[in-house]
Order: sequence, then C-alpha cells, then structure tokens
Amino acid sequence: MSQLDDWLREARANLEVARASGKFPRAEPPPWIKEPDALMRVFVEQERLMRDGQVRWACLVQANADLYHRGWIDMPAFAVHGSDPAFDDDPSRLQSTARALFGLHGGRGHNEEERSFGAMLDNELDRSTWRPVPRSLSPDTDLYGSAVMIVRLWLPTATIAELPIPLLVHTSRTGHVLPLPQQFWPEEMRARWKQDEPEAPAEKDELRVGGVGFLAPVLSIGLLIALPALTDRVGVWLDEPPTASQRWQISLFVTGITLGLVFGLRRKFRRTPTRRCVYHAMKGHEIELVSDDEWGLALDYWAGLHVLAGTALRLLAHVGGRS
Repeated sequence: MSQLDDWLREARANLEVARASGKFPRAEPPPWIKEPDALMRVFVEQERLMRDGQVRWACLVQANADLYHRGWIDMPAFAVHGSDPAFDDDPSRLQSTARALFGLHGGRGHNEEERSFGAMLDNELDRSTWRPVPRSLSPDTDLYGSAVMIVRLWLPTATIAELPIPLLVHTSRTGHVLPLPQQFWPEEMRARWKQDEPEAPAEKDELRVGGVGFLAPVLSIGLLIALPALTDRVGVWLDEPPTASQRWQISLFVTGITLGLVFGLRRKFRRTPTRRCVYHAMKGHEIELVSDDEWGLALDYWAGLHVLAGTALRLLAHVGGRS
C-alpha cells in the first residue's frame, strides 16, 4: 500500500462523514462561462456528485494556461481517469497515458482513433466527458477523458500542481466530473500540493468598481437643505402654514422618491468588475476590489438619517413656536 492509496482512502472517508451530515461545499460559475457551454452543467450536478459520486485518481492531460498562475478565476482542464482499483495505489499509468494523449495534438496520432482524440483536444471549446481513451494507448483497461472545471477554492493553492488529483465521478458514467474539494483531502496531501505553489505575484492591483451609488449622498444632502424650503413653499401654495402632518408627508415622499430613483439607476447602470478582474486574474495579479458604489450607499444611509432628523427638529421647533 502506497502513500497515494492512503491519501485516497482518507479522502473517501472524509467525504463519507460529510455525506452523513449532508453539508457540502458549493462552487459558483466563474464570470466568463455562459450558456450553452456544457460545463455550466457541472454547477447543476455538483450536489449529485458529492452525494453519490466515487473518488478516483485522475491526471490532467491539459489545462488552461492561466491555471499555472495565481488568480481566482476558475478555468477548464481535461483529465484522464479510470475505474481500475490498481490506480488507487499507483496512478503512474494515468500519468503516462495523460502525456501520450497530450502528444496527439496537431494530428500526430498513429491511427484514426488517436487522430480523432487529438482533434478533440485541439478544440479548446470541446467539453467531452467520458470520452474513451484510444485502445492503442490503453490496451488492458478502460480509461476515459473528461472536461473538468478546476475550482481554485477547492485546491490547497490557487494553481494546479504536478500531482494526481482526486476526482468525483458518477458510477453511471454519465454527467460531468469535478475535483474533490480540498476540505476532504488529507493534510499531508495538501501540504505536498503547496510545495508546488509559485512565487507571489509581482503586482497588486486595486480595482475601483461601482456605479451611480455615489450620487445618493449628494442627493440626500441636497434634500437636507431643500426640504425645509420646500415645505414652506407648500404653505405658500396653500395660503396657510403647512401642518406637522403635511411636513412629514412631504419629507417622506420626496426622500422616498429620490432614493428610489438613485437605487433604480444603480440597478440599471451599475458597473461590474467582471472583465477587468478576469483580465488581471488571468495575469496572476493579486486583486483588491474597492467599491465606490458601496461607499456611496453607506454615506447615503447617514445622509438619509440627517434628512429625517433635520425634518423632525424643524417640526418640533414649529410645534414649540405655535405653543
């Protein structure tokens, strides 16, 4: 029994504990993926795999180049895996087959089956799952190749390592496959994986994002100044001083309309950091998001309270003056 076999046994045992509790980690789609990309199904099927899937060793045939650099955007890869129990103890055959499959790029196969498999690998948008490995490369046992989404948060580091990866596959040989979240990995395996972590990125980018939320405090402070004059203007229109009830109604109505307008505009025109973040994450930069929008809205809450407090004080002064 090898160390790899021990790691796989412990990972399976840890997963069984989670199944008993019914609590599993969950991955969300990365910002770049959209329908009809077949890998979107991974995020629908992930709970099925957590509950019913088997844990097997897999080796990566190829991976998006950005997975070799630090970042936080999940990216696709292609892995080879098999059900032979002999792989539990020694997945070296998977590694050698993965290297042979990678060599099929560019039509370098020796027969039609190999060339067809190589053409599939050449197509970066191909999301084949459970694709049988050419028999010429695996004559003794059935091996399969599957597109897999590498969830960075499910790895001990933000990058992939030169190690077999525990993979969740369904016994029905249908659907997609997923890496086993690192929460279930043995501690020794996580430590071994971290040894391959690259150096820290040379740059740290601060991305300022947001939308029209910064206008909210400006409008609210404007209301603080304008509402007293507005309520007095209503009195001029009515040819009599406004009552306390009318002052409250006017204040709340105008404040509500203004804030509703700001939030509506924010929802419609709010900018998202998706494109810039994807670009910087692909470059391996460390990212810190600073949101103008959230700062603006936080200030707006205080400004709104000042509006209401100012109106209340004016009402109290008005009532005191009348008495």
